[in-house]
Amino acid sequence: FPVTIRSITMIALIDADSFFYLSCYKLDDPAFVEKCGLSNEDAETIIESLAEVGADRLENMLNDILLDISNDENNIEITGVEIYVTHCKNSIRKEISKEYKSNKQPNEIVNCLRRMYIAKNNAIYSDTLEADDLIAIRARELGEFNCVIATMDKDLTQIGGFIYNFYRKPSIKDE
Repeated sequence: FPVTIRSITMIALIDADSFFYLSCYKLDDPAFVEKCGLSNEDAETIIESLAEVGADRLENMLNDILLDISNDENNIEITGVEIYVTHCKNSIRKEISKEYKSNKQPNEIVNCLRRMYIAKNNAIYSDTLEADDLIAIRARELGEFNCVIATMDKDLTQIGGFIYNFYRKPSIKDE
C-alpha cells in the first residue's frame, strides 16, 4: 500500500514592505524610464506607470514565493493569503522615538505601489502599527504552526513557527 502523507494546511502571511522595494528596484533609472517611453511624460504619470511595472514584478514574486512554499518537498498547502503593508501615519514607534526612520528617503514609486495595492488588493494595514507588528499579532492568533510568514525582516523570526525568507531559502541543513 502506498502511504499518503497529508499535507499541512496553512495561511500565508506576507510582509509586503520589503517586496515593494525589491519589485521597484531601479525602476527610476533614467535608462529604464527612456526604454519605457516615459521620458516626455509628467512626473505623476511616470510614477504611476513605473508603479504598474512594480506591481507586475510583485505579483510574479508573490506567485513564485507561494509556489516555493507549497512545493512537494514542504508538503504545505496554502489555504489563504494575507498581504500586510505599512501605511501608518500615526506610528506608535514614532511616538516612542521621533528619529525612528527619519533618515529613510521616501520612494515615490513604492509609495504609489503601496497605495495601489491597498486600493486594489485588500492589503491589511493599520494607522498605528507596521506590517511586522500586524503579522506578529495575526500569527499569535492563528498559532505558530497554522501559518507561514513570508518576509525578509529578521525581526519576524522571533515569532517562531514557519518562516519563509526570500533571500535565505531553506536547505536540508535547516531541518
